Amino acid sequence: MIMSANINLQKTLETLFTEIIADFPHLFFLGLKKNSSGSLYTFLVDGDDSVTLNEITKLSKMLSAGLDEILTEDDEAFRMEVSTPGADKPLTDARQYPKHIGRTLQVKTLETQLKGHLVETTPQFIVLEIAPGKKSKDKTPTLVKVNFEEIEEAKIIISFK
Repeated sequence: MIMSANINLQKTLETLFTEIIADFPHLFFLGLKKNSSGSLYTFLVDGDDSVTLNEITKLSKMLSAGLDEILTEDDEAFRMEVSTPGADKPLTDARQYPKHIGRTLQVKTLETQLKGHLVETTPQFIVLEIAPGKKSKDKTPTLVKVNFEEIEEAKIIISFK
């Protein structure tokens, strides 16, 4: 099976990894990133809880073994890695939100930018608790529901307090 085009290789890698990660029901595949030269493929995974180094190692070994079965010596050489997105990376999947309840998020929609504590998440939306402005007389926080399809970008605000 010769992978002459990077698109075919990328699809093959995504299909193989999707099959492999199915053995880990608490983990989910966020996507495959390719560096600009096409020599490094990074498989991004996350979990309903944290992802352990042991799980990353198992996924890498299973992926390597799977590739050994389908690639030939004629295929273009490349490197691969399995990784989780960094804490500074946007949340891209609804399954990423529940483990961040209680943390502060910066959420950008088409119409606005919100910053608040994540207090609830469902498969369709999140609820943020927005603190009142410093000059506001009413000190009651506001609850704002944001549907996932409205979210352009959501990032965790990392606090070192």
